[in-house]
Amino acid sequence: MKGFIALLEFMNILLQRKGVLNLEGKVAVAAFFY
Repeated sequence: MKGFIALLEFMNILLQRKGVLNLEGKVAVAAFFY
């Protein structure tokens, strides 16, 4: 569960840096869980 929280924080940082994190976020999640 700590890994999932870290992933959420990482995606939040990407959101702030890139503005919109739609497709990239899905790819990151897919890469993380598959």
